[in-house]
Amino acid sequence: RLFKDTLYTASTKFSTNDEINRNRAENIRLGAQKLNGKILGPGEIFSFNEAVGPRTVEAGYKTAHSYIGGKVVDDIGGGICQVSSTLYNAVLYSDLEVIERRNHMFTVGYVPKGLDATVSYGQLDFKFRNSTNWTIKLEAWVTGNNELFFSIKGTNESPGKVVEIKPQIVKVIDYNTIYIDDPNLPQGETKVKQNGITGYVVDTYKIVKQNGKIVSQNK
Repeated sequence: RLFKDTLYTASTKFSTNDEINRNRAENIRLGAQKLNGKILGPGEIFSFNEAVGPRTVEAGYKTAHSYIGGKVVDDIGGGICQVSSTLYNAVLYSDLEVIERRNHMFTVGYVPKGLDATVSYGQLDFKFRNSTNWTIKLEAWVTGNNELFFSIKGTNESPGKVVEIKPQIVKVIDYNTIYIDDPNLPQGETKVKQNGITGYVVDTYKIVKQNGKIVSQNK
């Protein structure tokens, strides 16, 4: 029978401690709702942007923090990348073929470094292929204690196969402090326009083992 096995279930946590985060949580819930029950036949390619559609006010999305143009700004649909990143982790551990994936310009707190997948409608997409010989189904849900889950259901073609994901920080990049004169501020007073964020270069390796033996290791 179809969908008899759980290939992998990934989860991430989010906050609802203020209005921006509550808006973000609503965007996460909407994105998960769009993808819950999505079915992919063998060889079929999944496109996040195609499946979720535009993140607009008309579609119910709210304003929350996003990374745009090297800054943290408020944007409609902020937080949707937590949906794509959680799904990306489920896809990696299910050993499905990733077609398109980009990392954020800044680090994110909801997945380990090197395991995020950013999306932007019409610009950046997350795509993967159902590289199994069986139909698969995505199950997505949000819990009352602020957790997002993605479960990939299908047929386990290789019992005894284990996928390990190992991110390795190659380089840490400290941020610079830039001072800009502002004639509107009283003399001697400073105001933080944007906090600096430490940068990282991360290599992520996927190791596939069959019955305890390494069969592949790829960056």
